[in-house]
Amino acid sequence: MAGSGFKHYETVIRLPEYQSTLYTKTGSRRKVFQCRMKPQNGPAIIKSTKTTSLAQATEFAKQWFEATRTAENAGLSPKMDPSFVSVWQHFRRANESGQRISAARLKTLTGIIEKYPCAYFGSMNIRHIHSPQYEQYKEWRLSYWTTGPGVQELLENPQRRHKKTPAPATLRYEHSAFVQILRWSRKVGYLARVPVLDGFKTVKGIAKTRGGGPSPAQWARITRELWDRAFAPVDSHGKRKQLAPTHRHERANLYYLVVFMGGSMIRPSEALRLKWKHIAWKDSSEKEGNRDLLVHVPASISKTKQARIAVGTNRCAEYMHDWKKLTLHSDQESYVFPRYGGQRLENANRSFKKVLKTVNAEEDHEGLRITLYSCRHFAITSALKRGRPILDVAHFAGTSVHNIEKRYWRVDLVKTASKHALQSYFSPEEIRGRD
Repeated sequence: MAGSGFKHYETVIRLPEYQSTLYTKTGSRRKVFQCRMKPQNGPAIIKSTKTTSLAQATEFAKQWFEATRTAENAGLSPKMDPSFVSVWQHFRRANESGQRISAARLKTLTGIIEKYPCAYFGSMNIRHIHSPQYEQYKEWRLSYWTTGPGVQELLENPQRRHKKTPAPATLRYEHSAFVQILRWSRKVGYLARVPVLDGFKTVKGIAKTRGGGPSPAQWARITRELWDRAFAPVDSHGKRKQLAPTHRHERANLYYLVVFMGGSMIRPSEALRLKWKHIAWKDSSEKEGNRDLLVHVPASISKTKQARIAVGTNRCAEYMHDWKKLTLHSDQESYVFPRYGGQRLENANRSFKKVLKTVNAEEDHEGLRITLYSCRHFAITSALKRGRPILDVAHFAGTSVHNIEKRYWRVDLVKTASKHALQSYFSPEEIRGRD
């Protein structure tokens, strides 16, 4: 073999139709075939076929040749590994700095992509993913927890959190994340163009998962319980007890987070990333002595990626003024609602749910589950009840007028039924007294 220029190769199989050579390395114990390919432009590329079967190694060379030719014809680099898993790993490394994607969003994306698309597409060439392949993936995803791989996961871990029928919002988010990776792939050279892929279809009549938030009575019970837990805690016998500094901070932090969201229409994901430099007060132009709370939500924090200014109620302004004096982290670069050590708080929903259970406020008047996000619902519906224009509410809340009408305005139509049904000159006795 030395005279042929393959002194380090033991078994050599030439595949001129695929511009490739298969070989095993001298001294290798497993005899795994390596594949050496010479593209039309550029130096040779060597990859392991990861198999000792000549038939499977030949098929690997064929698929790699087709992928390389496709890449070259599209003006792409044949050296880049176009398998979906490799592309995803490159995407994740490229965005770990947090400049384009926040660490929190990248963490969420990692959980979704590695759980579903990576498990399904795996080593499939990303250039081969078109509408038919994606439609098959969607069917697999929808049945994941009923007839798919999730069934075995539940047998091994029955306590695993899951939802057999994914919510429409979940599916929309997953589809958006998948398309985001494809668009990035085109920018860096994996794809010549992004395929047109339809999102998940949802049937009409699907059960709602969000309502108008807590009622005023529920809100009063919730905030009172949060205040008592933070500033007047008692033990199981009803006697006052002292809290450790860490525990005291966590309870106060949750109380002010809830009343802040309930007075400003800010989303939990936005509130937990706000810093004190984003909070400002100004004197009210409507009533002397009152203060307005201005919340500058930058594009990097906003869910819609558009900067906006939210306005808190006067009550909310006073709450936040008190919290700034009370918190241990009140400088401009500190998070408004941090952990005890000043780090960003990831989530407070679990602690909030415990409070809801204590005050028997786990569901709203429509029987829909109340969560930390429901504080925003309460703020929006309260603003509408005060007669604030829908357009103003939409701007302050960072959403659309259509979404306000769809998710919030209609929620309270039943509550206001008497206003619509009232006839000024109607007397019920005129009918009730008839035979």
